[in-house]
Amino acid sequence: NWPVGSLQLERKNYSSARKAFLEVLELEGTNWPYSITNARNQLMNMYMSTNRPASARKLWERLDNDGSAWIRYSAALIEYVSWNLLQEEGSTAESAERLLAKAIRGNVYVAFFLGWPQMFEKAMEYTEELVERGDSPSGSILEAIEYGCCVNEDKGLGMWG
Repeated sequence: NWPVGSLQLERKNYSSARKAFLEVLELEGTNWPYSITNARNQLMNMYMSTNRPASARKLWERLDNDGSAWIRYSAALIEYVSWNLLQEEGSTAESAERLLAKAIRGNVYVAFFLGWPQMFEKAMEYTEELVERGDSPSGSILEAIEYGCCVNEDKGLGMWG
């Protein structure tokens, strides 16, 4: 069902994509620190790009052990917006800092992308070819490149702009 979810997502059929990704999540389980299918990351990206922060929050809370940049940095971004911009009850500077620290511990390279995106754009060549597979190991520079390559899209680094 993971390829079905990907195809539905590409067609912007979000309801069917969500259903397929959730089925994959059930099969994979949530106790593993990394996804073997990339369905978790795609589901998180879908929630973030379609402005579904409550669904994204439920997903990251369910995947607390997930080590991917997609999950951890999305959690940090949502918590920051919830605390600093929306001033929602239960969200604090401490909770936002804790989630950002967890994201940085998971992949420090993404933090460099966030801090100096123009430098990485100039320094990185052929990044599209590196990330076409979409299965870069969590915590790796390749995962950070994959996350950072999405500057002009509604995912990855593009969500921070």
